[in-house]
Amino acid sequence: MAASLDRSAMLRPLRLSPTSLHRWRECPHAYWHAYIRKSPAEILFNRPMERGGAIHNLLKACFDNLQAAGEFPGDLAALAAEYLPPDRYPDRETWREDVA
Repeated sequence: MAASLDRSAMLRPLRLSPTSLHRWRECPHAYWHAYIRKSPAEILFNRPMERGGAIHNLLKACFDNLQAAGEFPGDLAALAAEYLPPDRYPDRETWREDVA
């Protein structure tokens, strides 16, 4: 009976999503880490992803502030700097370009 339980755990249904297929096409090793091994692979700097995430967070903060106080935050550059941590950028100049 124990052997059948082990086998059923190994034969779980294969679920594929567009994201997982894209990851496999881009880098089978990253796919293995994310979907098979279930651990993060080395995270490389991706400027568009950093900027996109920051924009989403900045917009959320603006609209949350608008709902709470009836106005947008005053210093958007400071908010942008909050959501774009400089330690994730390869150099300070690139970070300054994105924050400005």
